[in-house]
Amino acid sequence: MRKFCQIMACLLAVIGFIAGSQVVKSQEEICLPCDSTAKGYYYSYPSLNIFNVPELQSNMPSDVIIGYIIADSVLRNVTPIDFWEFIQTLGDGDTLNYILKYMYLMADHDPVRYSKYLSTQPYPRKGALGYENHLLQRTSQLSTMRKKLRVITPEYILHVRVNETVTTEIPEGLRCKKLIAAHSTVVETIKGQVLPTMGMHYRLNSPAGIVAPITPSPSNFVFEYCPYWPREWDGGTKYGIGTDSDPWVKPNYEYIVFTKFAGHCGDENITYSAMFPVGGTLSFGMYPIIEGNVIDEGNAWGWGEVVPVDVFKENLRQFINAIKYYGD
Repeated sequence: MRKFCQIMACLLAVIGFIAGSQVVKSQEEICLPCDSTAKGYYYSYPSLNIFNVPELQSNMPSDVIIGYIIADSVLRNVTPIDFWEFIQTLGDGDTLNYILKYMYLMADHDPVRYSKYLSTQPYPRKGALGYENHLLQRTSQLSTMRKKLRVITPEYILHVRVNETVTTEIPEGLRCKKLIAAHSTVVETIKGQVLPTMGMHYRLNSPAGIVAPITPSPSNFVFEYCPYWPREWDGGTKYGIGTDSDPWVKPNYEYIVFTKFAGHCGDENITYSAMFPVGGTLSFGMYPIIEGNVIDEGNAWGWGEVVPVDVFKENLRQFINAIKYYGD
């Protein structure tokens, strides 16, 4: 009964407010089919069938099914403008906390499925991504809720071991002159129970002039970052993530990484997405593990700048559990 009340509270609050107010390209075709200028690494996966939205399965956890049903109901009945006006009325009470709870559970269960849902526009003139952005923006405006975005925004939170790094030069880039890809092995999954399939991951516009699938072993996860990105935090902004002589992400080191699909482009058959870290701290979602300790520059999490890795992960799980089990 409590769960039913949670569902109805989320759904009725929104609607009630509104009512009251793989194919590898040849050397001559080194490009994404939807963007000839793309460089770097991209996951490719089948686009969501717009006639099968939301993409539910009987073996999904009930809370995940509930989350998609709520999202589907809102998208079918509420315009983006009306939704934004509603979201602006929310404080840090039950409604927003329940919404964030279901967002977390949906992404954690299967980030690939969740990303496909966000990047598809099955409803007339609207898709889920804009609604998610409204929610994230409103949450960022609330000082008591802002920190939760560090685990809500990323679709993966992983303990990884980096096996090798590969640099893609982008001389024509305005803000970013190169991308560094970290080929990694997942040591432990904290969020994101389904990893993207490595066999569907390609490097485009490589120096060798080829497009080649990445071999599955030993790496099973690849993410990219730009060393020129600004690192923003409460104390201001620092520019640059590592240096050419001392890169932030190094082979044979371990990290706690917070990453998200960055949907690039696609068509009715295939969607192409990069995988980038989520910023918001001086570590830009990539926390080095040195001699068994997680290094949190600037003490963004409040647990210290040097924290034993097991303690850091346990603290992180407790923080996440307060979101996952809200109201239970």
